Amino acid sequence: MPRPVRRRAPQEKRWIDHPRRRRMGPRRRLPSVHQLLALFLLLLGDMATAVNHAYATVTMPDPDPTALPQNNVHSWSDGTVLATGGSVNRQKRSERSWTACR
Repeated sequence: MPRPVRRRAPQEKRWIDHPRRRRMGPRRRLPSVHQLLALFLLLLGDMATAVNHAYATVTMPDPDPTALPQNNVHSWSDGTVLATGGSVNRQKRSERSWTACR
């Protein structure tokens, strides 16, 4: 005569089913795909929050006022000057050394 099947009383569903009830062996302790996806999205959101917080809290320093009026020389490939800008010439090289570099 077969033994009667013993059924457990139905348990209410847990919000986080870990360790998983319906699995056996090592699969019982491994997280499900849904749990891994939720963890990944949570970590992604945390990283985005951390980057946003770091971006919002870092202040930009004021530029050095002596560096703003630097002279920029724009020249053609043959060495003739196309345009200059700024009022302070901070270049140490002479025009002779410009042609020697080319």
